[in-house]
Amino acid sequence: MLKGVSPIISTVLLILITISIAAFVGPWSINLATTTSNASATNAMSQIDCQNTFYDFSTNYGNYQGINITNSGGLIIEFKAKLGNTGTRNVYGFSFQLSNSSDIFNCAVKTITQKSQSDPLRPGEECIIEALLSGECANIGEGSITKVKVINDVCPRNSPSLDI
Repeated sequence: MLKGVSPIISTVLLILITISIAAFVGPWSINLATTTSNASATNAMSQIDCQNTFYDFSTNYGNYQGINITNSGGLIIEFKAKLGNTGTRNVYGFSFQLSNSSDIFNCAVKTITQKSQSDPLRPGEECIIEALLSGECANIGEGSITKVKVINDVCPRNSPSLDI
């Protein structure tokens, strides 16, 4: 008749197996918990930033209720927008998204009119920003723009748009 493993040896083996499993699962579970909590904190901060980020076109400016477009030879040669910060958060890092019936043009803002983190558009202030009409924005036809969106770096999802 075969003899089994002694109770002491089986207990030691069971403890060793448990410790081995814990050695593999422990660091993974700690890493998972840390990653999840960091992602949640980042998401919460982003939502708080966005709740206080509001700006809009100043309708008392330009030839399109906050937008001023100058054309020459059938092309847009100057594109400006006047923005007012109606939120409680500084806003900066603007860019234009110009749309026509078939394309979307992403246009940078001229450095001289751009707002930065060190010189933001503060609550209650207004500023005029001008599009840098180069690259894909260089040959936009006069009258072809149907929608303008001004995007910011603080909260891109809170970006006003204007139908032209």
